[in-house]
Amino acid sequence: MAAESPVQWLYRRYDGYVFLWRRLYKGECTVVHEVGAQEKITYGRNDRFHGGPVGGGHFWVDDGGLPVAKIGGPKEWRPRPMIDVREGDTFSVGGQVWRVTEIVGADTPEAHLLATRVS
Repeated sequence: MAAESPVQWLYRRYDGYVFLWRRLYKGECTVVHEVGAQEKITYGRNDRFHGGPVGGGHFWVDDGGLPVAKIGGPKEWRPRPMIDVREGDTFSVGGQVWRVTEIVGADTPEAHLLATRVS
């Protein structure tokens, strides 16, 4: 195998920096999940959603004792960038549909929800 030329090295480094710039500053993500994949959403931002980001803004237990999460999403959710979800609800990000399978510890600082891609 031939050694990498300085030009090839530079292009490889440039591609890596462009990838990081897109992830950090533009909110782009290259993860495309298979149907059945699970993602964890906690307080803050999760950039792993294709078309995301998605992040947990607030978790609580409603008057009926059921856990609820307020999550923020990508530009496609505007004019309502935050939505309330309960276990069993679905939401769409970048053309992928996700179902909230579980909300864990809604009244604790370690609260998170698990979402499963359904289509």
